[in-house]
Amino acid sequence: MMETSQCAHPSPVVAEANLAERHCGLNSTSFGITEHASTSLRGLQTAAAHGLDWPQSLEQSCRDELDKLRTLGVRAGEQKSDPTYFLSFGGEVAHDGNCLFTSTARAVGGWASPTLLRQMAVQRVQADANKGNSLPGINQTIKNLYDPDLSTGWGVHWVQEVKLILKSRDVEAVDGAIAQSVEAGMSSDHAAESVYKEYCTPVRDVESWALYMSVDGSADAQHRVVTMRYVQEGLLSVERDSAAAFGDDLAIAGMATELGRDIHVIQIHGADGGGGDPFLLFLPHIAVRGEDSSPPPGPATDSIFLMMKGTGWCGAGADHYEPLHVDNVRVGIQEGEEPAFTL
Repeated sequence: MMETSQCAHPSPVVAEANLAERHCGLNSTSFGITEHASTSLRGLQTAAAHGLDWPQSLEQSCRDELDKLRTLGVRAGEQKSDPTYFLSFGGEVAHDGNCLFTSTARAVGGWASPTLLRQMAVQRVQADANKGNSLPGINQTIKNLYDPDLSTGWGVHWVQEVKLILKSRDVEAVDGAIAQSVEAGMSSDHAAESVYKEYCTPVRDVESWALYMSVDGSADAQHRVVTMRYVQEGLLSVERDSAAAFGDDLAIAGMATELGRDIHVIQIHGADGGGGDPFLLFLPHIAVRGEDSSPPPGPATDSIFLMMKGTGWCGAGADHYEPLHVDNVRVGIQEGEEPAFTL
């Protein structure tokens, strides 16, 4: 049990239906939210009821570093009166592209589905883009992420990706056009590159990002994600994916604001991540509280914590989110009980 007082959560189905109507302007049926769906949501709640041991797939030195989150905690501020969170592993989630949203759903107790959180994040980013002079900056961020200038950036990355959106109804026509190009003598990758550029929408602004981020990997998805990978010498590979679009920092910030709760991503890097001992990076996403922000249905003051496994020699990325469980919260710790980390 958490030592701080908590607001009672509404039932999973009722909370999700209310959020669908309040935040998305849609009724619960639009998201396929029914009483039958409560089984999976309650499963998320059960999984989050107790923290678990750190994954055995992590090297022992990483697990030792993460254990400090459980035994010493992380304080949300410099003052001794700031809350200190004691964290443990919230359980594994599927590697299906939905891991950010599934992990967040589990971290908040399961009252919102991954699909609803994805929709909330998209609509918040769209709303923010329409405020003042925000649109050019957000569009540039999206273009840098998903449609980079391939004439630059090779000093930082040896592989760069370009993301495109393909309408599912065009899949058959695209496959036929690629086959014809291959028969005419083109390599399969270059044929795919040419055809996809003709049929697809590049992800380079808020409108196309919203289509991209709405791809949840469901069988009836209206769009597919196409990824073109390039090295400095040219095209490396082309891949059409039926899985969900991987959540990004824009989506995390959107969720934080919609939920009214700061989201802290804790990135764990092994010894290869920084050329030495394992280390943790704390990446905060602060909820923006304004006139158009609705009060969250759960605890308004609790931070959400997610773990992201860092990969690669440069320590610059990761490919999977998992939830962290808040075992306890203490306010006003005793002298000598310093936390392991301070946000």
